[in-house]
Amino acid sequence: MATVRHSLVSTLFGAIVAFALVALAPQDARATTITLSHYSSKPAVAPEVLDATLSFAVAGDQLMLTLTNETTAPDRYRINGIWWNGAANVMAVSLASATHSAFGDVTAAWAPVERRTKAADFGRFDFALTASQRTRGSLLGSGESITFALTIFGSGPFDAEDFVDPNRRGMTGAARFVHGPIGRRKAFGASDTSLTPIPEPGTAALLGSGLLGMALAARRRSADH
Repeated sequence: MATVRHSLVSTLFGAIVAFALVALAPQDARATTITLSHYSSKPAVAPEVLDATLSFAVAGDQLMLTLTNETTAPDRYRINGIWWNGAANVMAVSLASATHSAFGDVTAAWAPVERRTKAADFGRFDFALTASQRTRGSLLGSGESITFALTIFGSGPFDAEDFVDPNRRGMTGAARFVHGPIGRRKAFGASDTSLTPIPEPGTAALLGSGLLGMALAARRRSADH
């Protein structure tokens, strides 16, 4: 009986320690990918039809911004503009390159970065990239993506969370969808994605410390018996 009890306590101890270590691990505080189908600028176009994502990745002062068009038949659209924000420590961004998944280098069609422009009724955004030339790659088709490489200017260090920041209307990003079905040719889609609801670092650390303490106490009681 004592052997069985000791085995159960050891198993429980291992499980609690594992859970505590997860709680004590560094936490990612904000999403780095936003979906632009929360809102539509046109009543005739359902928001979920405007299916696209913006993904943010930061290394040093370099931002990699990937736009993916996920619209599908019979509601395929093309995209020729995106809008997003920066936190207070981000002063500006500059476009270094734009690479289309099908057509390669399309930098000339999308440069330069625009500042403080509106996206329909979703308000002004800090930054925008809009296709300015009717060339191959200036329109992003269904199933295609463009990766924009940008240089960040401001007060670092920077991270991806700095670019998932709401404007005054509460919007974190938007895109312009064009060449859609007849009667619904053009619309703006927008996202209000913000903080991911996870425990704050202090709360997670306190929880992890408490779990470790409970596990150690249980193991000591088992050893005494």
